[in-house]
Amino acid sequence: RKGYRLVVDALQHSTDIFLLMGGQYTPQFKAPQLKGGYFGAGLVDANTFYMACDVLIVPSHFDPSPMVVFEASAHGTPVIVTDGVGNGPTLLEFNAGEKWSPDQPLAPLIHKMAANPAYYHPGILAMSNALNKSRYSQNLLAHYEQILEHAQSLALATA
Repeated sequence: RKGYRLVVDALQHSTDIFLLMGGQYTPQFKAPQLKGGYFGAGLVDANTFYMACDVLIVPSHFDPSPMVVFEASAHGTPVIVTDGVGNGPTLLEFNAGEKWSPDQPLAPLIHKMAANPAYYHPGILAMSNALNKSRYSQNLLAHYEQILEHAQSLALATA
C-alpha cells in the first residue's frame, strides 16, 4: 500500500540517487537492485529525517491524507506524490511539490527538484500559512457553525 516497490523499480538504474526510507518496517525492507543505494532507518525523528532529505517521495497506492506530506513541507522539504496520495492535490495547488506517475521516469524529477528547492519554498510557505493550526481551528469552527445553522433552519421548517 505504501508504494515502496514503485520507487525501487523506478530507481534501480539510478546510481546517483540514495534512497533513505523511514517508517516502522523499513529496516527489514530489502532492495538488492539498488546496490546499496538505500537505507531503511526505521522510526525516525522527523526533524532530523526531513533535514536529511532533498526531496521526499510519498508513492502510496492509497492513503487519504498522509501527515508526512504536510510535515515534510512544514520542514521546507519539497514532496513528490502519486495519485494514491489523497492530500496530493492540496500540495500541488500550492506548488509545494510535484506529482509522479509510476509509468514515467522518477530520477529526472528528483534531480530537478533537488537542484532547485527554492522554487518550491513560496508554495510551501503559502500552504503552511493556509493550513496552520490557527487557520484550521477557525475553518473548523466556521464549518460547525454552518452545520448548526442548517440544523436549526431544518428544525424551524419542520416545526
